[in-house]
Amino acid sequence: MAEFEAAKEAKRKQAIEHLIALLVLITPKKTGYTASRWQTDNKGNIINDGVAISYLNDGSSEKAPAHFIEQTLLSQKGVKPSGSIVRPL
Repeated sequence: MAEFEAAKEAKRKQAIEHLIALLVLITPKKTGYTASRWQTDNKGNIINDGVAISYLNDGSSEKAPAHFIEQTLLSQKGVKPSGSIVRPL
């Protein structure tokens, strides 16, 4: 049973790493700071504490459409919404 749980957790971590890599790629970059702020919190949620992320996701950049975060995450197999995807800090 412990082996199964360990394998399940490893797969979950791999999926989160994949999502973070996608978010880094699609985040509009001027200096790269906001793209570098993707990480997970202690609950396993993907977060970005860059001050500009909400503005960028609202469509302030010509390099990405509005709601690019939601579009990217929800386009991935197995990802389902469960609460707020983006909210101001």
